[in-house]
Amino acid sequence: MYKKEELQELQNNFARMHFPALMLFMIYLVVETFRSLSIGMPSFVRAAIICGVLTMEQAFRPLDYFKSPAFIFALKYVQLCLLAFFVMHTGYKNYEYLIYILLYYCIALENGIFFEITETGKLLLHSLVMIIPLLIAGIAYTIASLSLEYVITSFIMLMAFALAMFCTLMHIGKQYERFEKAVLAKERIIDKAMDNNKEIMEKQEKLYYVNEQLGIKRIELESANRKINANILEINIQNDMLHSFTGAQDIRKINEFFANKLITGMNIHCAGLFKLGNEEAKSLYEDYKRNNPLYDIDAKYVVYGKISKEICEKIMTELITPEFVSQTLGNKLYLCENVNHSNYKFLINDNIRSFVAKALYIDGRQAGVYMICHEEPEFFHQRETYFDNILSELQVGMNNAFLYSQLENMAKHDGLTGLLNRRILNK
Repeated sequence: MYKKEELQELQNNFARMHFPALMLFMIYLVVETFRSLSIGMPSFVRAAIICGVLTMEQAFRPLDYFKSPAFIFALKYVQLCLLAFFVMHTGYKNYEYLIYILLYYCIALENGIFFEITETGKLLLHSLVMIIPLLIAGIAYTIASLSLEYVITSFIMLMAFALAMFCTLMHIGKQYERFEKAVLAKERIIDKAMDNNKEIMEKQEKLYYVNEQLGIKRIELESANRKINANILEINIQNDMLHSFTGAQDIRKINEFFANKLITGMNIHCAGLFKLGNEEAKSLYEDYKRNNPLYDIDAKYVVYGKISKEICEKIMTELITPEFVSQTLGNKLYLCENVNHSNYKFLINDNIRSFVAKALYIDGRQAGVYMICHEEPEFFHQRETYFDNILSELQVGMNNAFLYSQLENMAKHDGLTGLLNRRILNK
């Protein structure tokens, strides 16, 4: 059966189809108005009644009554009863009879289609029910006229009408079933296509998720590979430094090798030693100069890399202060991850964004502060332990070089007088 909304829409469609019939009857009514003197008033009255019935149906259409199938059937049956009496009254004598019988046939078909009558038994029953108004009107006019010709004509007309009604509804029912099967097959195809589309979309979402995870894993692998390569590079640099520090005997060469290795291997901006001006540091470098006359003890700093003298001088005056040096005492590593967030923003003028610093002790005396600077902020964040270790190794190397210089000085000079000994004089 139809749904409630489909029923209402179907009835609205049928009611809209009555507009052409209504217009024809109105034209007929106008014509009969001018011809009523020659044909007679009954034709005019019948046409006026039909127009009134159809107009009433159009007026009832927007109301809630059309949502009731019982009201629809009753209204259609009233129309059939009126038309049946008009059909029998005309007596099959003029074209007005054809108009009434066609309209009667259309309304009867409308009832059959509206109530979705498709079974053979129900179709036959519906056809018989639809000819009841004609049968009643025929019996009434037969009794009134007592004409055998009228009886025979009415009987043939009723049988022909019932047969036509049955065949037409049967054909419509078969077409409707075929249409329903086609719609059902189409709906099944659409449902299957929607299921396939949904499955494809789910698989696409899974593929997108897998691709996203693969992308994340690839990034993680690339990051891990970069870290491994960086660690390998750092280990190689550290091994080269240890190997160099083992045989090095000059503080200047150790400092130069250490700084250049960091600059070329790790893209360090600059690295070097900033000497302290206290008496402890001065006595240390004076002792070293006794066996290394070419060593410049007046130099305030020995720095390698891309750094200007102005910045070095500013570091000596504004950074290497007693307060700062106190933070590096006890072999503590000072880490500045971002100079923008510190008191040393002047370093940005030389493109320095981060640095580490550590106090170096040679022969138990504080030699100065060793600084390593980089152009990237937070470069030393995850390398703090590494740079702490290599600076400790640098301190060991420079301390060994100083002790070797002291031993060499003791081997060349007399311990009492301080003069060159006999072995050096013999050479």
